[in-house]
Amino acid sequence: NNAPVSSAPTNLHAAPSRKQHSALKAKALEGEGPFSNHCRSFDTQMKELGVKLNNVRERLCELQRDVTVLRRAATPPLAKRHLSIARDCERLDDTLQRYHVELDRLRSVFDTLWQEQLYRIHVEQDIFRTQMSDIVNLRTEVKQLAHVAQQLEPYVKSLSQTNLEDMANLQALIDRISVMQQSADSQKIIKVKETLNVLRIHRRLLFVL
Repeated sequence: NNAPVSSAPTNLHAAPSRKQHSALKAKALEGEGPFSNHCRSFDTQMKELGVKLNNVRERLCELQRDVTVLRRAATPPLAKRHLSIARDCERLDDTLQRYHVELDRLRSVFDTLWQEQLYRIHVEQDIFRTQMSDIVNLRTEVKQLAHVAQQLEPYVKSLSQTNLEDMANLQALIDRISVMQQSADSQKIIKVKETLNVLRIHRRLLFVL
């Protein structure tokens, strides 16, 4: 048989246990979506068929017992019961045939959905792996940056101390220049006043002469 090769990724996980399988089945039945709806409908149909099949089985067992005991298969009541059981078996087989055809039809539908879900899961796994890789790479880069910053720390402290000393010296120089300028301005004012007084004296002398 040339079975079709599935394009789905290989499942490397172990098969679920019976308990896990039951839990997954219950979850599928409780969920929403086409497959969950199908599962609920299928379970209901199987329960109804189970009841009918069990009824046919019990009736057949009774008939077989009566035939064995009485050895009168041609007796009308037994023949009627046998005919009823045979017809019920045909009806059940017809019903199961219809279900079989419907399941074959649904197989292609769900195969498409499952392939899409498997592809989505594969894409999400790739995205998640990329996110993990990004975090690891960023953490590595942060560690490298922290290491470089640690190496620069003594130089930064040294330069910062020198800068503070230079600023202090610069401020002292500015203060000294300011004092000198204030002193120079005072002397200039005094000289201007003296010059004005001299001019006034000369003008008076010229006026007297």
